[in-house]
Amino acid sequence: MKPRSDKDKPPTLSGKEIVNALVKDGGTVEKHEGSHARVIYNGNLVIVPIHTNKDLPEGTLKSIIRQTKLSKKQFYNLVSTGLIAIFINKIVMLFSR
Repeated sequence: MKPRSDKDKPPTLSGKEIVNALVKDGGTVEKHEGSHARVIYNGNLVIVPIHTNKDLPEGTLKSIIRQTKLSKKQFYNLVSTGLIAIFINKIVMLFSR
């Protein structure tokens, strides 16, 4: 997640970052076909495009937030804590070798 200088614009996120955060918070990947993942999150179907590590367009990100039925603030808190947890797990794995 890269912060943006413009206060009104959301941070940029890739599809992989979003899927990882949703799964860390209890979501399950129902299907991953082609370049889209179908994630069941809190009983809602969330379709997330995964195109390598490219950042998603703002409109796509807004659509994903609507599909999760979370507020923008809840969604960004979820994603930021999910990314921190992934980062911490990688560090722990490196030092446990």
